[in-house]
Amino acid sequence: MAQPTVDQILKEMADHHMQQFLSLILPKAKYQIISTKLDKELTIKTRLTDKVIRLKTKNGDRLVHFEFQLRYNRKIPERLFVYSGALTAKYQLQVAPILFLIRPLAHGWRGRLIRFGSLWKKGQ
Repeated sequence: MAQPTVDQILKEMADHHMQQFLSLILPKAKYQIISTKLDKELTIKTRLTDKVIRLKTKNGDRLVHFEFQLRYNRKIPERLFVYSGALTAKYQLQVAPILFLIRPLAHGWRGRLIRFGSLWKKGQ
């Protein structure tokens, strides 16, 4: 029997501990989880997103997309951008892509956190 990958373990953890994952990125936001069972398949080279959650906030519904990667590679930002566009088109909702790098300093990467935009303004 094959051992589960780090990616598989994190997806399973996100399924069972969604509130804790969301509190990492939205510590002060008020929201209600509407669904965690959204269709993960996107028609982009038939790639699967790791985890997509639909939230209800006081300003409407939003999607949060978790992507888990063991290490950084230069195609990740483009892939997150494409996933966000496809999810927005499919669900007609704003998307907050969140990348979890398990080993961010592997292979000499010394990047910085890049924020593409904020779905929640202060107090949301």
